[in-house]
Amino acid sequence: MCLGLPPRDALTHGPRVPVRTECWLPSCAGRGVRLVHGHDRPQAGRSRAGALVLMLVLAVACSATGTAGPPSSASGASTATPDAGAGSSASSPTSGPPGTRPSTRPSTPVTNPVGGSGVPVTSPATTPADVSAITISVDAPGVGALTFDALAAGDPAVATQGRLVLLLHGFPETDESYRDLLPAVARAGYYAVAFNQRGYSPRARPPAVEDYVLSALVSDVMLVAQHFGAPTFHVVGHDWGGAVAWVTAAAHPDAVRTLTALSTPHPDALSEAMAHPDDPQSKASGYMQTFRAPGSEDRLLADGRRSFLGIFGPGAGLPPDKAEAYADVLATPPALGAALNWYRATPLPSPMRVGPVSAPTLYVFGAADGAFAVSTAQATAAHVTGPYRYVELAGLGHWLPETAAPAILQALLPHLAGTDPAR
Repeated sequence: MCLGLPPRDALTHGPRVPVRTECWLPSCAGRGVRLVHGHDRPQAGRSRAGALVLMLVLAVACSATGTAGPPSSASGASTATPDAGAGSSASSPTSGPPGTRPSTRPSTPVTNPVGGSGVPVTSPATTPADVSAITISVDAPGVGALTFDALAAGDPAVATQGRLVLLLHGFPETDESYRDLLPAVARAGYYAVAFNQRGYSPRARPPAVEDYVLSALVSDVMLVAQHFGAPTFHVVGHDWGGAVAWVTAAAHPDAVRTLTALSTPHPDALSEAMAHPDDPQSKASGYMQTFRAPGSEDRLLADGRRSFLGIFGPGAGLPPDKAEAYADVLATPPALGAALNWYRATPLPSPMRVGPVSAPTLYVFGAADGAFAVSTAQATAAHVTGPYRYVELAGLGHWLPETAAPAILQALLPHLAGTDPAR
């Protein structure tokens, strides 16, 4: 994932502010890549399988004919259809699909949360009534009306009381990545909303690349919070959403009550690591140019949905049902192209500093993440001035919302309530 970092004083303004950035984008193959231009965005899988996936990505992207696609995902994958809020009134719930579908600075290593001995956790109960599809309409500077599809759980009335939790997905994810977290957050007394961000919602898909600069994405978060009447809110972000969450917290310290970053390090820690060619974070450079290239969505979808699942599906570490749900949203050239515009929007001369985050911060990191180096994750502490807790999950990789919901909730719920060890 590649972070486009706008000038700090530009983050409170409209979406067309020029952005200077240095990017490091991890590949879906579990190898990070330093980009000469663009955003950084993490996506990683599990090492050896990931290496094969990277070869598939390159084969598809570089195919001269554009006809060869990667193999399909593993047979027997279940299909989950994401809740699309299309057609419902702004913020009005509709029925969802069936199913459920101690200093503060030291790290807190944790063993595998799924049956691991280090974290006695149980999966939260999820019932169909817990999660509803909604739509959120805002008027964005420079582009006009945007309507975001979203999943939500809880009582919207508590949003005005500082109990709104906004959950921001990464690439190639959607709001569906947070389905397993939303009910538990709602039962803890919050209104939890995961929305398909700019480009991922069909009615929030402006055509120009420059409409996807990081300052515009941060502006969207603030507009969504205002939509719910929330002057203050909690923000959770993974992968690209983690980048947006970090910058939102740095740019709007009076609005962000707590920050939770999943996988993604502080952008300044990332930039510092990338400045050293021998740093582990710098050693997987070159791959993001594939995403940024004009027309890359057509090459990555050379065999349609089959290509999407071959590149971003179980071979990259995503559970099959989640990969299918993401394909439902992204496996067309217009949708994937808009998502890739996050990468294209920010050319790189040199990185700009985001600055320290003063909000209480929880950073949950999978020790086996192939997109971000452990050293970069651990360096994030130096960029947080408020209460900070770093939780390192042993044996877990990049896709934490999809694969580590119980462990995330064990750390997240006390963090939201202000009762975790960091306070």
